[in-house]
Amino acid sequence: MFVPSVTLLTAWHLTYIAVNERTWPTVLGTPVASSPLPRHPDAPRETPLSDPNDETTAASVQEWLALADFYQWPHITTFDSWEHLFEQLLKTDLAAVSRAMRAYNTVEGTRIQAAWATVLNKVARGKRAREHRRPRGGSSSSSNGTEEGDAAMPPRARVNRALRRGYGVEMVRGCRGQVAAAARQGHPERVKGP
Repeated sequence: MFVPSVTLLTAWHLTYIAVNERTWPTVLGTPVASSPLPRHPDAPRETPLSDPNDETTAASVQEWLALADFYQWPHITTFDSWEHLFEQLLKTDLAAVSRAMRAYNTVEGTRIQAAWATVLNKVARGKRAREHRRPRGGSSSSSNGTEEGDAAMPPRARVNRALRRGYGVEMVRGCRGQVAAAARQGHPERVKGP
């Protein structure tokens, strides 16, 4: 993926309002120089210091644009001008970049599925505890939201188990690879994507 550098995107934004959904006032067609409310006095100093709604100051716009997803992900190619973009297009091994992105997405997808499985297991246990209003005896749960045997179970299976236990739904892969939540309670068939 090729994206303008944060410096170039900031310049385009200040000139052309290139990121027209950056702030709500800009969406409404009235960019502003400051938020209607001041910065909270207890806001941590390590957080961005500029006003997030300031559409007039390069430093403010650049500080907030730098937090965009495409500046956080690996394997993104930035360019500083149209000429630089054309140079990048000619010299970049697009197949290698694509492979690197795919590998990163696979690892990141597994990490995210495992994190959601942990969260959903905690939610399911909390729901069952509220329903029974008594502690679950003999639970094999650990304090971090996982259960014994989780490490050997694929992340997708852990997510499905947590969804089934907590909400009576599970993830199914549709005919085009989309993933849809299918209700199992009261619906013997699984709902698949288009």
